[in-house]
Amino acid sequence: MTELDRNKKLAISGEVNYKIRNSIAMPVTVMIYEISGVGVKFVTSETLEPETLLEMELRVTETSDPISAIGKVVDQKIGQSKFLLNTEVEFTEIDAKYESRLLHFINNFADDIKVKRTMPRCSMMTNVYYSHLSDAANQGTCISADICMIGMKLYISEDMPVGTKIRLTFTMPDKYAPPVAVIGEVVWKKKEPQKMIGLKFVGFEEYAEERIYNYIKRTLEKF
Repeated sequence: MTELDRNKKLAISGEVNYKIRNSIAMPVTVMIYEISGVGVKFVTSETLEPETLLEMELRVTETSDPISAIGKVVDQKIGQSKFLLNTEVEFTEIDAKYESRLLHFINNFADDIKVKRTMPRCSMMTNVYYSHLSDAANQGTCISADICMIGMKLYISEDMPVGTKIRLTFTMPDKYAPPVAVIGEVVWKKKEPQKMIGLKFVGFEEYAEERIYNYIKRTLEKF
């Protein structure tokens, strides 16, 4: 692989299980928002000092086997919320077989999308405004984690039961996409390490579906 291949960045949503190297603590599962052959970026609520070594298992699709690696924390910054830290980690140790799998995935991803015409989960962190369909006065704000054509994940403070239907309005972080409004239904939730819910889309308001598609397509074709 050339250095250019190794440094390609993919803004795809995924998961990473990590813990501080040689720690006896249980691994923490958090969301990836960017990955390349040299490292990964994810969101966590845990403060990690620069140079901290992490044992990691990355899952870049929901069906793929995990990729094991050791990484060094390069930087942490406050993201959309003061409770969520954008964390940059550089790989320091990765087995050749895992590196080959990762680089192949990154460098062939755009072509796979064009051939299969699939729209995977795309990283997207933006403010989201929502109201309950059953009670429009019950409103709030949260932060998106990712989006795909059938749903999205949200970091949210409200304890929202599975089956709840909400109307969401958000501006995608793309200058070409005006605000969109969708209807979503909660299909799962979790509380640790950050409170998060998964939504499936059950309705799109005017042009919303087209705008979401265009955002995902442009984002994944940037690299």
